[in-house]
Amino acid sequence: MRHSPRSGDPYIEALVVKVTLQEVAAHASVSRATDSLVLRGTGRVSREMRNRVFTMTRGN
Repeated sequence: MRHSPRSGDPYIEALVVKVTLQEVAAHASVSRATDSLVLRGTGRVSREMRNRVFTMTRGN
């Protein structure tokens, strides 16, 4: 998830952690394709998989 913080705001820049789909997928033990489907909100993905991906994206 490569979101750009507001330029020049050091507080916001310090809070932003950039991770890749591959990193989230690896930590959630899912494929990159599943990770992508969950984050885009498309496709048929089980609730368990969706929860694992969202837990990883929140940093829990």
